Order: sequence, then C-alpha cells, then structure tokens
Amino acid sequence: MIKVNWNRVAKWLRFAATVITTALGTIAVQSCG
Repeated sequence: MIKVNWNRVAKWLRFAATVITTALGTIAVQSCG
C-alpha cells in the first residue's frame, strides 16, 4: 500500500484547477476579442 498525503494531493489539484481555469478564461477572452 502506498501512503498518500491527501492534503498535498488536494493542494495540487486546487492549484491545477486554478491554472486550467485561468488558461481557459484567457483563451476565451482572446477568442472573443
């Protein structure tokens, strides 16, 4: 069994989600503009 640090995983997932959301928002603004 691999011990998973879920706090670290959650932090990385939240960070990744923020980056993806920001990137998609930027692309949407550029495509609309």
